[in-house]
Amino acid sequence: MRRSYGTVTITAPLGAGFEYNVDGGTYQASTVFSGLSAGASHAFRTRSTTDNTCVSSVTNISVNAAPTAPSAPSGSVTTQPTCAVPTGTVTITAPLGAGFEYNVDGGTYQGIDRILGLVSWCIACLPHKEHHG
Repeated sequence: MRRSYGTVTITAPLGAGFEYNVDGGTYQASTVFSGLSAGASHAFRTRSTTDNTCVSSVTNISVNAAPTAPSAPSGSVTTQPTCAVPTGTVTITAPLGAGFEYNVDGGTYQGIDRILGLVSWCIACLPHKEHHG
């Protein structure tokens, strides 16, 4: 299983008089924390650089888990090419839904489950992607 990581950037308070830490670690001047475990909440604090006993309360920020890849598409040729009509139609049967797009042979992704006008040599692999929003 591949581990995923995220980055959090502190947006306030900012300035030369502050430093920041995550999960009780070492304080740093940078507001950017990278390499944080995804799918977990992390505790952030700010402290004054002129009085390091002046420390903020904790702010918890969650790094979302990486989405899982959708399953490989399945479908069927619903219109076979003929001598009279040299193009065919492929209909995707799974996965279906508003969050999916499909492409033919690495072309432009389309948000439809019926792909028309395929010449007989290109009715092949139909990679797809899932949208997360």
